[in-house]
Amino acid sequence: MSTPQSRAKSLTLLNLSSIFGQKDVPTRMQAIADLWVPSADVLFVDALGVFKSHEAISEMVDKIQSMGEAGDEFVALGKLSGRNELLTDEKN
Repeated sequence: MSTPQSRAKSLTLLNLSSIFGQKDVPTRMQAIADLWVPSADVLFVDALGVFKSHEAISEMVDKIQSMGEAGDEFVALGKLSGRNELLTDEKN
């Protein structure tokens, strides 16, 4: 049975791999549609701006990915603790 905390951890890792780590736009858009609220209701606030649709989120991910180099990947740096912190000494 999934708890709110375990679901939050799962969604965080899915966002990392299926959205921020996904370079194929149609695949990423499907992941956003599957994981997020409907596009008309979405609101994502980030240092890069405020994004109000699935398309805007995907475009923001494109911008973030373009800041890196070929072969760069989004990876979890450690195990999520569930207490608003990342345990960097433990690997997933």
